[in-house]
Amino acid sequence: QDGDRAMDPAYDKMKDWELKGSQDEYYFLLTTYGARMAGMDKAEALASRAVMDSFFPSAAQRPKEQWGMRAESSGIGEKEFNAKIKMGVDFVGTTGKALFPAECATPAFLQKYKRILAVSNAYTAEMQWWCNRNPDYIAWSHGNLNVDNVFFWRDADKKLDLGVLDWGGARTDSVGWKLWWWLYCCEYDFLNKNLDDLLDCFIKEYEASGGPKLDRAELRWQFTLSALQQGVGLLGAVPQIYKMCKKPEFATIKDRLDPRISQNIDGKNTLRIYIGTFINICNMIKDWDIESQLDKWVKEVCSAIGIPEKKVVVE
Repeated sequence: QDGDRAMDPAYDKMKDWELKGSQDEYYFLLTTYGARMAGMDKAEALASRAVMDSFFPSAAQRPKEQWGMRAESSGIGEKEFNAKIKMGVDFVGTTGKALFPAECATPAFLQKYKRILAVSNAYTAEMQWWCNRNPDYIAWSHGNLNVDNVFFWRDADKKLDLGVLDWGGARTDSVGWKLWWWLYCCEYDFLNKNLDDLLDCFIKEYEASGGPKLDRAELRWQFTLSALQQGVGLLGAVPQIYKMCKKPEFATIKDRLDPRISQNIDGKNTLRIYIGTFINICNMIKDWDIESQLDKWVKEVCSAIGIPEKKVVVE
């Protein structure tokens, strides 16, 4: 009935300090609903498989040879990548270094950052195939389930609930890949502390709603590969960052709450999201032992598709 629900205000990405409750409350709810949609899809509770596939072609139906995997780099060209990684390293280690942990400005970290993204670029198609190789991990769901693509309310008992908006990115592909795009805008400390629990939440609800049982380690690695691919794509955003906040301004910006980078620019949240995602991915590289995991995965994927390991040169 009218009056028994209290609506939250509309939220924006990368401004979780504005949430009226705890981050746990909001992000576990988002994960639950996203997993429920995916599980219902697997159970054909939304529509038959044939109907869903007619509207949302499934990555499971894409033949292995159509993913673009090859012995050479399957990412952007060497010249383009080298120009972009140079800009990314300058932003992380020099221009915007006040926004990152001190370790991220060290030569050792910056070399690791360059190498990880260089390998990720070289194996672009292979990463995409890997995340979509197992049909158990492929389901239809929302493609960008962030706090700004839902509306929240509390019922008469003050329990949080939500409705979902902006369905343009809904598709049938890797759930691990999608999970990154649901969670990439939350605060890093929250993500780092709670990721395994969020993955367990997804796994539990996915299975309860009709999907198969998933392995947390595999789901987490798909999540990480999705993040690394965004990390490569983000390198090309550095000129846009400086267009929205002039490069000299960063000399006096000491944290990401500075209104010059935390507020919407020309009505858009793009600058805040670019910078926040740079910060999250760099923190992940710093803390998650991604380099050794990536080296192990390279051997595994090359064996699986029958190609030699690619020669990746890091300047």
